[in-house]
Amino acid sequence: MFAILCIMERAGEIDDDIKKNVREICSDVLIIRDNDNKLIQRSTVQVLDIASKCDIQIDDLYMVETFSKADKDNIVLRSGLSLGNLSTVIKIGVTTEEGRKLTEEDVIGLLLYAEQSKGLRELWFRNCPLPETIHPNSIPISLKTSKFKVFSPSSRSCLDLYSGQWIKADDVDTITKLCSDPLTIAESDSESQQRSTIELLEKASSRDIPIRNLHLYKNI
Repeated sequence: MFAILCIMERAGEIDDDIKKNVREICSDVLIIRDNDNKLIQRSTVQVLDIASKCDIQIDDLYMVETFSKADKDNIVLRSGLSLGNLSTVIKIGVTTEEGRKLTEEDVIGLLLYAEQSKGLRELWFRNCPLPETIHPNSIPISLKTSKFKVFSPSSRSCLDLYSGQWIKADDVDTITKLCSDPLTIAESDSESQQRSTIELLEKASSRDIPIRNLHLYKNI
Protein backbone atom coordinates (compact mmCIF):
# COMPACT_ATOMS: atom_id res chain seq x y z
CA MET A 1 0.00 0.00 0.00
CA PHE A 2 2.77 2.42 0.97
CA ALA A 3 4.62 1.54 -2.26
CA ILE A 4 1.57 2.46 -4.34
CA LEU A 5 1.45 5.90 -2.75
CA CYS A 6 5.18 6.45 -3.34
CA ILE A 7 4.73 5.61 -7.04
CA MET A 8 1.75 7.95 -7.24
CA GLU A 9 3.68 10.80 -5.65
CA ARG A 10 6.51 10.37 -8.16
CA ALA A 11 4.14 10.16 -11.11
CA GLY A 12 2.00 13.03 -9.88
CA GLU A 13 -1.17 11.39 -11.12
CA ILE A 14 -3.42 8.37 -10.61
CA ASP A 15 -2.89 6.14 -13.64
CA ASP A 16 -4.58 2.86 -14.58
CA ASP A 17 -1.95 0.72 -12.79
CA ILE A 18 -2.50 2.60 -9.53
CA LYS A 19 -6.27 2.26 -9.91
CA LYS A 20 -5.88 -1.46 -10.50
CA ASN A 21 -3.80 -1.87 -7.34
CA VAL A 22 -6.20 0.25 -5.28
CA ARG A 23 -9.11 -1.82 -6.60
CA GLU A 24 -7.37 -5.04 -5.48
CA ILE A 25 -6.64 -3.63 -2.01
CA CYS A 26 -10.21 -2.41 -1.55
CA SER A 27 -11.73 -5.74 -2.59
CA ASP A 28 -10.47 -7.25 0.68
CA VAL A 29 -11.06 -6.14 4.28
CA LEU A 30 -9.15 -2.89 4.81
CA ILE A 31 -8.15 -2.61 8.47
CA ILE A 32 -7.00 0.49 10.35
CA ARG A 33 -5.50 -0.62 13.68
CA ASP A 34 -4.62 1.47 16.69
CA ASN A 35 -1.16 -0.13 16.85
CA ASP A 36 -0.41 0.89 13.24
CA ASN A 37 1.97 3.84 13.20
CA LYS A 38 0.67 7.15 11.89
CA LEU A 39 2.43 6.73 8.53
CA ILE A 40 0.65 3.43 7.86
CA GLN A 41 -2.68 4.90 8.97
CA ARG A 42 -2.15 7.92 6.72
CA SER A 43 -1.33 5.62 3.78
CA THR A 44 -4.56 3.66 4.36
CA VAL A 45 -6.59 6.87 4.56
CA GLN A 46 -5.06 8.08 1.28
CA VAL A 47 -5.88 4.78 -0.46
CA LEU A 48 -9.48 5.09 0.74
CA ASP A 49 -9.59 8.65 -0.57
CA ILE A 50 -8.26 7.58 -3.96
CA ALA A 51 -10.85 4.79 -4.14
CA SER A 52 -13.68 7.17 -3.38
CA LYS A 53 -12.51 9.79 -5.89
CA CYS A 54 -12.02 7.16 -8.61
CA ASP A 55 -15.37 5.46 -7.93
CA ILE A 56 -13.68 2.24 -6.76
CA GLN A 57 -15.79 0.11 -4.42
CA ILE A 58 -14.49 -0.31 -0.85
CA ASP A 59 -15.95 -3.63 0.25
CA ASP A 60 -15.17 -3.62 3.97
CA LEU A 61 -13.49 -1.00 6.19
CA TYR A 62 -12.71 -2.17 9.71
CA MET A 63 -11.49 0.26 12.41
CA VAL A 64 -9.88 -1.68 15.26
CA GLU A 65 -9.63 0.48 18.41
CA THR A 66 -9.03 3.56 16.24
CA PHE A 67 -12.45 5.27 16.28
CA SER A 68 -12.62 8.59 18.14
CA LYS A 69 -15.75 10.39 16.91
CA ALA A 70 -17.84 11.05 13.82
CA ASP A 71 -20.17 13.58 12.25
CA LYS A 72 -21.84 13.87 8.87
CA ASP A 73 -18.59 14.89 7.16
CA ASN A 74 -15.82 12.93 8.88
CA ILE A 75 -14.79 9.98 10.98
CA VAL A 76 -11.97 11.11 13.27
CA LEU A 77 -9.40 8.53 14.36
CA ARG A 78 -7.68 8.49 17.74
CA SER A 79 -4.44 9.37 15.95
CA GLY A 80 -5.99 12.66 14.84
CA LEU A 81 -6.33 11.59 11.19
CA SER A 82 -9.78 11.70 9.66
CA LEU A 83 -11.76 9.97 6.95
CA GLY A 84 -13.76 12.29 4.74
CA ASN A 85 -16.88 11.19 2.94
CA LEU A 86 -16.25 7.78 1.37
CA SER A 87 -18.98 7.52 -1.22
CA THR A 88 -18.01 4.01 -2.35
CA VAL A 89 -17.66 2.18 0.98
CA ILE A 90 -20.13 -0.70 1.41
CA LYS A 91 -19.49 -1.87 4.98
CA ILE A 92 -17.88 -0.28 8.05
CA GLY A 93 -16.92 -2.16 11.21
CA VAL A 94 -15.92 -0.62 14.54
CA THR A 95 -14.21 -2.17 17.56
CA THR A 96 -13.47 0.10 20.53
CA GLU A 97 -10.55 -0.05 22.90
CA GLU A 98 -10.96 -2.01 26.12
CA GLY A 99 -13.00 -0.19 28.76
CA ARG A 100 -14.70 2.20 26.35
CA LYS A 101 -18.46 2.28 25.94
CA LEU A 102 -19.82 4.06 22.90
CA THR A 103 -22.25 6.86 23.70
CA GLU A 104 -25.48 7.67 21.93
CA GLU A 105 -23.65 10.67 20.44
CA ASP A 106 -20.96 8.33 19.00
CA VAL A 107 -23.56 6.12 17.33
CA ILE A 108 -25.58 9.06 15.99
CA GLY A 109 -22.38 10.59 14.57
CA LEU A 110 -21.72 7.39 12.62
CA LEU A 111 -25.33 7.29 11.42
CA LEU A 112 -25.05 10.88 10.17
CA TYR A 113 -21.83 9.92 8.39
CA ALA A 114 -23.60 6.90 6.88
CA GLU A 115 -26.34 9.15 5.55
CA GLN A 116 -23.77 11.07 3.49
CA SER A 117 -21.95 7.92 2.31
CA LYS A 118 -24.52 6.94 -0.29
CA GLY A 119 -23.08 3.47 -0.94
CA LEU A 120 -22.83 2.41 2.71
CA ARG A 121 -25.15 -0.52 3.45
CA GLU A 122 -23.91 -1.94 6.76
CA LEU A 123 -22.48 -0.67 10.04
CA TRP A 124 -21.09 -3.28 12.45
CA PHE A 125 -20.25 -2.70 16.12
CA ARG A 126 -17.99 -5.60 17.12
CA ASN A 127 -17.27 -6.08 20.82
CA CYS A 128 -18.49 -2.56 21.53
CA PRO A 129 -20.52 -1.78 24.65
CA LEU A 130 -23.42 0.23 23.22
CA PRO A 131 -26.17 2.51 24.56
CA GLU A 132 -29.38 0.59 25.26
CA THR A 133 -31.38 2.78 22.88
CA ILE A 134 -30.89 5.52 20.31
CA HIS A 135 -33.40 8.37 20.23
CA PRO A 136 -35.39 7.67 17.03
CA ASN A 137 -35.69 11.37 16.16
CA SER A 138 -31.89 11.52 15.88
CA ILE A 139 -31.77 8.76 13.26
CA PRO A 140 -31.81 10.19 9.70
CA ILE A 141 -35.08 9.56 7.88
CA SER A 142 -33.23 8.61 4.69
CA LEU A 143 -31.62 5.67 6.53
CA LYS A 144 -34.97 4.53 7.88
CA THR A 145 -36.40 4.27 4.38
CA SER A 146 -33.32 2.57 2.91
CA LYS A 147 -31.89 -0.95 3.20
CA PHE A 148 -29.17 0.28 5.57
CA LYS A 149 -28.52 -2.07 8.53
CA VAL A 150 -26.75 -1.67 11.88
CA PHE A 151 -25.50 -4.87 13.55
CA SER A 152 -24.27 -5.70 17.05
CA PRO A 153 -22.77 -9.21 16.76
CA SER A 154 -21.97 -9.48 20.48
CA SER A 155 -25.67 -9.10 21.39
CA ARG A 156 -26.78 -10.90 18.19
CA SER A 157 -29.08 -8.01 17.38
CA CYS A 158 -29.86 -5.33 14.82
CA LEU A 159 -30.83 -1.70 15.43
CA ASP A 160 -34.45 -0.90 14.57
CA LEU A 161 -34.01 2.46 12.88
CA TYR A 162 -37.62 3.48 13.55
CA SER A 163 -37.75 2.80 17.28
CA GLY A 164 -34.04 3.12 18.15
CA GLN A 165 -34.22 -0.25 19.95
CA TRP A 166 -31.82 -3.18 19.54
CA ILE A 167 -33.86 -6.10 18.24
CA LYS A 168 -32.81 -9.73 18.49
CA ALA A 169 -32.26 -11.30 15.08
CA ASP A 170 -35.36 -13.16 13.96
CA ASP A 171 -35.70 -12.76 10.19
CA VAL A 172 -33.69 -14.88 7.76
CA ASP A 173 -31.67 -11.98 6.30
CA THR A 174 -30.48 -10.68 9.69
CA ILE A 175 -29.68 -14.15 11.02
CA THR A 176 -27.75 -14.95 7.84
CA LYS A 177 -25.76 -11.73 8.13
CA LEU A 178 -24.87 -12.30 11.78
CA CYS A 179 -23.88 -15.90 11.06
CA SER A 180 -21.55 -14.72 8.29
CA ASP A 181 -19.40 -13.11 11.00
CA PRO A 182 -17.25 -15.39 13.21
CA LEU A 183 -19.34 -16.48 16.24
CA THR A 184 -17.76 -17.13 19.63
CA ILE A 185 -18.91 -18.50 22.95
CA ALA A 186 -16.26 -17.65 25.52
CA GLU A 187 -16.03 -18.45 29.19
CA SER A 188 -15.53 -14.72 29.81
CA ASP A 189 -18.84 -13.84 28.09
CA SER A 190 -21.72 -12.86 30.33
CA GLU A 191 -24.54 -15.35 30.74
CA SER A 192 -26.87 -13.14 28.69
CA GLN A 193 -24.30 -12.91 25.88
CA GLN A 194 -23.82 -16.68 25.83
CA ARG A 195 -27.59 -17.15 25.79
CA SER A 196 -27.96 -14.72 22.87
CA THR A 197 -25.38 -16.65 20.86
CA ILE A 198 -27.05 -19.99 21.57
CA GLU A 199 -30.44 -18.55 20.57
CA LEU A 200 -28.94 -17.30 17.29
CA LEU A 201 -27.40 -20.71 16.60
CA GLU A 202 -30.75 -22.42 17.26
CA LYS A 203 -32.56 -20.00 14.94
CA ALA A 204 -29.97 -20.53 12.22
CA SER A 205 -30.20 -24.31 12.57
CA SER A 206 -33.99 -24.32 12.38
CA ARG A 207 -33.86 -22.30 9.15
CA ASP A 208 -30.96 -24.24 7.58
CA ILE A 209 -28.77 -21.13 7.61
CA PRO A 210 -25.05 -21.98 7.38
CA ILE A 211 -22.83 -21.01 10.33
CA ARG A 212 -19.47 -20.15 8.82
CA ASN A 213 -17.29 -19.90 11.93
CA LEU A 214 -17.98 -20.96 15.52
CA HIS A 215 -15.30 -20.76 18.22
CA LEU A 216 -15.59 -22.08 21.77
CA TYR A 217 -13.13 -20.71 24.30
CA LYS A 218 -12.57 -22.60 27.60
CA ASN A 219 -16.15 -23.79 27.70
CA ILE A 220 -15.54 -27.52 27.38
